[in-house]
Amino acid sequence: MLTQPYVVLDFETTGLKAHDRVIEIAALRVDGPRVTQFQTLCHPGMALPPYITELTGITDADLEGAPPTTEAIRRLMGEILYDQPLLIAHNATFDHRFLDQELALAGLPPYGGAHFCTMRWARRLFPKLPSHGLEKLVRYLQIPIDQHHRALADVQATHYLLGLLAREAQATGVNLTA
Repeated sequence: MLTQPYVVLDFETTGLKAHDRVIEIAALRVDGPRVTQFQTLCHPGMALPPYITELTGITDADLEGAPPTTEAIRRLMGEILYDQPLLIAHNATFDHRFLDQELALAGLPPYGGAHFCTMRWARRLFPKLPSHGLEKLVRYLQIPIDQHHRALADVQATHYLLGLLAREAQATGVNLTA
């Protein structure tokens, strides 16, 4: 499939707005046969909105003692994203925006690596589906997942989806790099 190192990334956040913060990070780095997993809760420095707790199951108590988000982002960069590999995410614009926002808050430069959006390619390969959100694709494509809206489970589902998209693209002659 991909020959270069890549990282599947997902964030859970306090919301969707510019002032919101990352509360959970998961990443799966694939570098040939070597796979490295990264997962951490992060303390955003604010209370969680009730709808985020309802959506993710993450509570303020869960974040007690978790590293500050800026510290977790520094760890992510040092352990997983250090050489700016291809970044893969479902709705990559969302995750890339939060990554750059948290990098800035940590005093680090924006992410300079390329990114690949599985949502964009799911839309291209499965145009007749009414929704291309990860939760809907998981159901439609029967992707195994333990829990929605938790970063590690979403990373694992996105990685599985990536393989399905690659096989579908090959079978239909669609170039996923175009």
